[in-house]
Parts: sequence; structure tokens; C-alpha cells
Amino acid sequence: MRRPLLLTLSLLALLTPAVADAKGDPGRSISTATTDATGDGAADLVSARLEQVGHRLTVWLGFAAPPDPAQFSAAGGGRVCVWLTAEGTSRPLCASTVDRAWQFNEAGNVLVVGQRRLGLRFPDDILKVRPGRLYWHVSTTAAGCVQAPEAPPCVDRLPERRKEIRGRVFRPKLTGCVATGDDQLSNGPRDRPRVALTFDDGPWSYTKTVLDLLKANNARGTFFQLGSQVNGRGAAISRRVLAEGHELGNHSWDHPDLHAGGDAATKQLADTNAAIRRATGFTPCVFRPPYGATSRALAERSRALGMTSVLWDADTNDYQRLGVGAISSHLLNDTRSGSIVLMHDGGGNRSQTVAALRATLPTLQDRYELVTVSELLGYASTYTLVR
Repeated sequence: MRRPLLLTLSLLALLTPAVADAKGDPGRSISTATTDATGDGAADLVSARLEQVGHRLTVWLGFAAPPDPAQFSAAGGGRVCVWLTAEGTSRPLCASTVDRAWQFNEAGNVLVVGQRRLGLRFPDDILKVRPGRLYWHVSTTAAGCVQAPEAPPCVDRLPERRKEIRGRVFRPKLTGCVATGDDQLSNGPRDRPRVALTFDDGPWSYTKTVLDLLKANNARGTFFQLGSQVNGRGAAISRRVLAEGHELGNHSWDHPDLHAGGDAATKQLADTNAAIRRATGFTPCVFRPPYGATSRALAERSRALGMTSVLWDADTNDYQRLGVGAISSHLLNDTRSGSIVLMHDGGGNRSQTVAALRATLPTLQDRYELVTVSELLGYASTYTLVR
């Protein structure tokens, strides 16, 4: 930029969870920088905006002229970089082009929107940015540029004069997920070695031990809970389930046969969702019909509340307490890629289930990635940003 700049920095109002809920918005933090100067060339920056949605950060860049990918060619030394400084550490995320296709120096992707707008999106864990105060700036380097008198500079920076843009990264709080596709199913895609372990009838006294085993084996699971069990002491266990990266599902209020559907089924499901939401702030998007008794009417009631009706294709029969060996055999032999595995952490003595998990989890983890049902099905998560 060749002329004196009038630089405007603003940190927009930051949404608290209550405001985010009231506005129906998952929440986002934004800081911006703009200039009234416009110069020549595709690498001339005029605006920048940092946006956070869930775990992802996106920097939107505005240019004085449509950015030409050739101007950012890696072969010619061209690049556009976002510099993030937090807790005294500064690290860049840079993008350049190879044969006019964008690439990052780290994981991420480039979003081109409109003729003069470019977005750089990346997950926060790539740059190890923790929630808290953040300073940042952006810069562009034009490919093959040779500095000459009275010519635009090869490197453009926003803001100029070594100033930084102040912003804040927030802690994303998981609040739900979005059910898509079929409204009832019993397995996920078979094309990847991924399996969803599921546990019914909790929270119960055995849930904590199951969580300990999953944590020790770097595995995730889905816990289909009874609404009547969530209240009271079950609330803390439910919060732990989410805090350790697992998923909560709806298993009705008190385990009746709901296959007939109707208003009674809707009330069972709605009351359970409300109990889980009060305890954790999370609303399930998956429902497990008690006894596996289902129907089109019940699946439609479930989807009307934003949930997929989830059955299974691998049954450990652990509720029959046939012995640790039998349960282990089902876990190892009946499971395949894409399976949804039925087990129980509540509803009775589950010591055999716990013992079978302890014996088989290392082998299962060697064979498959153990994920939640939502991960297996590719459902998106929803978040609220909190200070």
C-alpha cells in the first residue's frame, strides 16, 4: 500500500451462551481490520476478518482487485499468510498455489468467495491455539516481485507498522448434532474401518468403569440414556461422558415398548431430551428404541425431534449374562467395518460386560477406529462459544 492508511480495528461484541441461545446462533468471535487505501495488483489487502465457528477459525481477506492465483505461486515465492500470536508464541498459516491450485503449509483449506474475497479456514488444533486472548495480522507476498522505485511493495501487510489485530479465541461447548439422511438405520458406511460401540440403559454404576476403559484405550462410544436415570447423580456422569469425547443418545424415559409411535412416544423422547439438555447443555440427535422395537411411525416421531432411530448389526447379547467369553466372542467375531455394536452399561449387573470390554478393547482398537455413532454417520456437531 503506497498511501498513508486510516486503519480501523474493532473487536465485535462477544456472545455469551445465553445470548447465543436467544439469537439461535451457535456463536462466533470476530475481529476485523480495514483500510481506506486501495492500490494496484492482486496482492493488495484492504480488509481482514477473523471468525470462529465451533473448533474452526476462518480468516476472510478482502483485496483491492480480484486475486489471481498466479500472483501467489509458490514457485515464484508468492504466498498469503495469517500470523497468530497467543501466549507469547507466534506461528504462521500460509497458503500458496501450485499450478494455480491452492495448498497450505499445514492442514487447512482455501475458500474463494466472490472476485475480491478469499477465506483461509483451519481447525484450531492445527495451530494449537487455546481459548483466550489472541493477536494476529496477515501478509501477502507477490510471486516473482522485484521491488522498484514508485512501484507497489512486494509484501503487503494488514495492519501496517507492526501493529496487531486483537481478538479472542473461545472455548467451543458441544450442544448437539445434526441428523441427516435415513431416519432409521442399523449400521454405518462399510468403506472405512470404523465401528461405533453403544451402551444402553444408563447412566448406571457401571458407566464410570466403562468410561475408564474407553479412556485407557483411546476409544469413543455412544451412551443411550434413560431420562429417568439422568436426573440426580446421573447428571454428573452424563457431563463426564461428553467431556471425554463420547456421545449421549436418547433411549426413552423409562424403557417402554414404543413401536406404536403416537403422542406417548413423542413425550417419552422429548422428556428424555429435556433431561439430558438440563444436565449437560447437549441435545441428542440419535435415538435407540427400547428392545429394538421400532416402526415407521416411531422413526418419524424420532426424526421430528431431530433424531435418527439407531438400531445395531452386532449384538453382544450381554444383557443375558452368558459369560465373559461369550460376550467377548460376539465383540470380536460379529463386528465389522461400519458396525454399530449393542452393549449395556445399565439396567442390571454389567460386570461381565465390563470384563469383556477390558479383554477385547485393545484388539478392537487395533482393527478399527472406535468412534461415536454421529462420527460414524458423518453428522455435523453444533457448538456454542463460551468465554
